[in-house]
Amino acid sequence: MSISSEQRKRVIIEQLKQQGQVKVPELSTYFTVSEETVRRDLVLLEKEGLVKRVYGERF
Repeated sequence: MSISSEQRKRVIIEQLKQQGQVKVPELSTYFTVSEETVRRDLVLLEKEGLVKRVYGERF
């Protein structure tokens, strides 16, 4: 799945609404990108106040 950072962030927000949490390894597999790419997306979402890291790799 080759999608832009903005598209990934929208999907992440939707998954958070549905599941209550997301995990970096699972998102990495889902988007077929590196875990570091997912972390960068999540850090940006955290800076925007849209997600909060609760422990380790979960947001």
